[in-house]
Formats: sequence, C-alpha cells, structure tokens
Amino acid sequence: MKWPWRAKTNAEAKADGSAAAVDGPAFDTESIGKRIQARLDADARAAAAAERAGYERMVEHWGSRVVEWRGWLARSPV
Repeated sequence: MKWPWRAKTNAEAKADGSAAAVDGPAFDTESIGKRIQARLDADARAAAAAERAGYERMVEHWGSRVVEWRGWLARSPV
C-alpha cells in the first residue's frame, strides 16, 4: 500500500521522475582534499606547540643543562 505521507525511496522517485531523486551529495574532491590537509596542518601545528611547551616546562624545572639529557629524559618513565 502506498501511503501519501511516506517519503519516497530513491528507486520510487527515479521511477516517478520527480525531482526528489537524489544520487547523493556532489563531492568536490579538491575541496575535500584541502579540508583534510588543513586538518593535518592544524594537528601538526598543535603537536609542535605542545612539544615547545613541554620543552619550556622542562627547561624551567631542570634548567638549561637539560638539553644534554633530553633524549634520556624522554625515555624515562618518571
């Protein structure tokens, strides 16, 4: 039974020829690529800022001589 208030499926809309037939959103691959790259760049900037902040905290706590021990301190569990 066809109920008048029920939304048509894509197959019904295509068979009917109405304007409601939609194959899906039109994707612009270039803009999607730009958005993905923008997110990656933002994540890289955030990671670099976090690394700088961690280094500055380390220098504040341990002093400037920590630069020589930085590799070891990065592996240290404490």
